[in-house]
Amino acid sequence: MRTIICILLWLNGYSQDSPFVFTFKTNQEIGVMNYEVQSSTNQINWALLNTVIPKRKDSNLYQVTLPRNPIWFRVKSIMQGNDFFTTTAVKLDTTFNISNITVKSRAVSFQSDNELNLNYYSILQSPTGANYKELQQLPAKGNSLYQGRRFSNKQRYFRITGFFKNGTNKILYTGKI
Repeated sequence: MRTIICILLWLNGYSQDSPFVFTFKTNQEIGVMNYEVQSSTNQINWALLNTVIPKRKDSNLYQVTLPRNPIWFRVKSIMQGNDFFTTTAVKLDTTFNISNITVKSRAVSFQSDNELNLNYYSILQSPTGANYKELQQLPAKGNSLYQGRRFSNKQRYFRITGFFKNGTNKILYTGKI
C-alpha cells in the first residue's frame, strides 16, 4: 500500500523588520514521522530550519518563521521505513514595488509595500533625463510613505533607485518633474 501525501505551501511576508511565515497544510499523515522545513541559497545544499511533529489529524496546518537570508524553502516528509518525500522548492519573493508616486511642490513622495533586504532608496535628479545625480538617500523603514526633498528649479527628471543590503541596486521608477 502506497501513501499519498498532499502538502500545500505558501509564504506570508510582512515589513522589513517583521518575519516571514512559511505555512504548509497536509491532508493525511499516515506513516509520517516528522516534517523538516529546509532552506537553501542555491537549491543544491539544504539546511534544516525546523522539525515539525505531525498532529495526526485529517487536515493539518503548520507555520514556521523563516530567516531572511536563504531564498529557497521546502518541506521534507520523513516517513516510517526511512522513506522521504520533498515538496517543490518555494522561492521567497524578494521583489517589492513602490506606488502612489506623486510630485507636488517639486518634491516626490511614494509608498512602499515590501522592502525585503532593502538598505535605502536613492532619489536622483537630472535636467536632461541622462547623467542623474543623487539628491538624497532615504533609509528603508518598512512598508511606509516616503517624502523626498524639493528638486532644484533646473531639474526636469527624477529617478528612484533601491539599494539592497547585498550591494546591488535596481531602478524602480523614472519620471518627469
